[in-house]
Amino acid sequence: MAARLPLLQPSLKDPISAKRATDRTVGPIRRWRVLTENLPMIRMQTMTTLEATEGKSGAVTLRVCDREKFDALQKTIKDYQEQIAVLEEGIRKLDAIGADLWIDDLQSRLSSLAATKAQQRKVLATWANAAISKPVYRGLTPEEILGKDELYLHHKQLCEAQISKAKAEYDALLPVVEKTEEVLGSLQAAQAGR
Repeated sequence: MAARLPLLQPSLKDPISAKRATDRTVGPIRRWRVLTENLPMIRMQTMTTLEATEGKSGAVTLRVCDREKFDALQKTIKDYQEQIAVLEEGIRKLDAIGADLWIDDLQSRLSSLAATKAQQRKVLATWANAAISKPVYRGLTPEEILGKDELYLHHKQLCEAQISKAKAEYDALLPVVEKTEEVLGSLQAAQAGR
């Protein structure tokens, strides 16, 4: 939580900080902060519903003088405490995922990794066309040419390595994104249920 609190006041000079301040993972922190800051004020308002009375032997006791307002404030305090508990649990779950938790960044990275295969296939197609159009290979089939051309084979190996690396990163990142979305969804559902 502490790492995200500074994002509630992003620097205008830092566009990344400003962008991250609007990230959905910051919303629960913002809500938690509002609730925890307002809870003491609501507790203090409870005192306005009480009056001091002198008891036996000079002891002072408090008596509720405005039961309706007192009960409403107690209900609000209980509701705030429940919301804070739900938010803290959700924030702990987000922290436990153990990744860069800016959901916008995670989703952007996931999209980029998903596009890697198509990008690398385009690069490879360019090298294949260059190999097939070489005059040295006249009379050979495209499969034969691509099996012999050293430059094409080298680039094919590089492209396949990039695709493999991107797939491994994608496979590792996808569960993190799904868990993050699940936690954010549960927090949103909890807020909607209030």
